[in-house]
Amino acid sequence: NDNILIPFILIEGFDCQLLGLRLIQPKLYVIEEIDRFSFPISKKHIKKGAIEDMVNLLTFERVNMTLRTQKEH
Repeated sequence: NDNILIPFILIEGFDCQLLGLRLIQPKLYVIEEIDRFSFPISKKHIKKGAIEDMVNLLTFERVNMTLRTQKEH
């Protein structure tokens, strides 16, 4: 059984969910919530590093998913 995870982002206004579609057995999928974040909506948020936080979160999750996939094989 191949453990396949397809990450995607669901955007609802300024709120986002990082989700993963996982094949758990033939023809059976499950959606997992990996994390949530919001787009910065003001200069204050941007100055506080909200964009950098978003990039760091996505980078961390990408590396985490890669390591998890390698470990499972």
